[in-house]
Amino acid sequence: MNDPRGSAARTAIGYAVFAGAWIFLSDAVATALVRDPHTLETVSVVKGWVFVAVTAGLLYLRVRDQLTRWSAEVERRQHSEAQLRRISRAVEQSPASVVVTDPHGVIEYVNEKFTKVSGHTREEAIGQHTRLLKSGQTPPEVYAALWQTITAGGEWRGELLNRRKNGELFW
Repeated sequence: MNDPRGSAARTAIGYAVFAGAWIFLSDAVATALVRDPHTLETVSVVKGWVFVAVTAGLLYLRVRDQLTRWSAEVERRQHSEAQLRRISRAVEQSPASVVVTDPHGVIEYVNEKFTKVSGHTREEAIGQHTRLLKSGQTPPEVYAALWQTITAGGEWRGELLNRRKNGELFW
């Protein structure tokens, strides 16, 4: 897609060239061709209206192009937001427990299944470190492999023995 700022700059430069040429050349041409002062005055008025019409036409084209770009951007955002709502519903209704963390292990999101399985409410879990779930039964190298894989953008598969809010263990 073209850079809109570059397009606006080209339009402004083109308009400046047109305006300068119009102002200087049209006066010179009108004066050279028309000798009658009354007719010259009429030509000057017509020149002014032509200048206004060209200016309005260029402004209309720029505004129309900008509105078209904004409209396309609004449509893209609406589509993205609708897609995000569908994905959000799917994650929320998933039969699997979903926990999203930052790179340091601080919980940013949990789905409804997590709250049922762990016994922790969203409010209790969000902002806490995932250590909240540690049972002491999973070897540290399993956690190290998990974090190394997911921080590298990979997909970790395995099982962790976790602890519910009431102290019971769950996989």
